[in-house]
Amino acid sequence: LSLTIPLRLSNLDIQMKYNLKMACQKLSELSNDSCYIYYPECQLFNKRANLHITVLSIAKFDKYNNIFKCFLENNESYLHQIRLAINSNGLYPSPIYVELRGLLLTDSAIIIKGYPTWDINRFRDTLRTNLDNTNLSHEGRYKNELCHLTIFRFGKDDLTTHQYDNLKKYVYENNNTYFGKYNIMEMHIASAGWTCSKTTTQIHHTFMLRNL
Repeated sequence: LSLTIPLRLSNLDIQMKYNLKMACQKLSELSNDSCYIYYPECQLFNKRANLHITVLSIAKFDKYNNIFKCFLENNESYLHQIRLAINSNGLYPSPIYVELRGLLLTDSAIIIKGYPTWDINRFRDTLRTNLDNTNLSHEGRYKNELCHLTIFRFGKDDLTTHQYDNLKKYVYENNNTYFGKYNIMEMHIASAGWTCSKTTTQIHHTFMLRNL
């Protein structure tokens, strides 16, 4: 369960689509398509990824059931506190962007680092404080200045040592590669399965950040 920014293909410029597609194709080649890869475009709907930039995880997989139950039972309260955090941090109706630059390898995925044009930790802290003050469960997470876009996730099949080493090398070589800048219009609170496919993603609410 996370607060996410959806990457709508209609809002991606041609160069950004191309950069993401080329990175995904290279990761597929290096892993022999043995992992989950989130292509920006896919003709098969059940394999199409729900591409999104993660702003804040409210519940990770290991604590998902308890927190998600609390969210369902207190849905309007959660939404109200998120709206308060959005409004008090100037995210509406100001133009805001995320610059996607550089790959990063984690224990479970390869992500693209996102550099927002607003103080993301101030927003996170405001929301966590709001949730704490109203006794609404959420995930305690470390601080960093980034958000992220997942494009590759381990777990489909086992990688060979050679494949993993090649992936690490590719990530290292592209740790500062520019992918593009995304103009943010909306934020979702959503839950998704491990593959983040369109068929396993559930959007619970959309917060508009700009008048369209």
